[in-house]
Amino acid sequence: MHNEQKRIVVEILKDIIRGYRFDSSVGLCANIYDQSLVLGIPVHGSELSDYFEAWPKYSGVAKFPVQSPERLSPEAQYWKSHNMYCGEYGLLRLELAQFIIESLEKDYEEQYTTPIQA
Repeated sequence: MHNEQKRIVVEILKDIIRGYRFDSSVGLCANIYDQSLVLGIPVHGSELSDYFEAWPKYSGVAKFPVQSPERLSPEAQYWKSHNMYCGEYGLLRLELAQFIIESLEKDYEEQYTTPIQA
């Protein structure tokens, strides 16, 4: 993922956390893709899989990275939920969003503050 995509993902996720400009019936990947597409720089959910896998609460399933608080499979929990951002399941998704923001900002910071080796 290039820096402009990272910047867009961070802004979209911050908006989701603030509670606006998103579709509550779908997860982070669909919201990121839809909004990034409108901005002309599409970002696919698969481009975030490394961040999902690094999240300490990762479900183990890239397409459904948020664990089920109800002990369902991650996929079953996703399809059962009508609002992906409320309740315990929604709080986990917002926690993942915050983790991705912090990870992307750290990646960006490291890229631009690492001294050039001679």
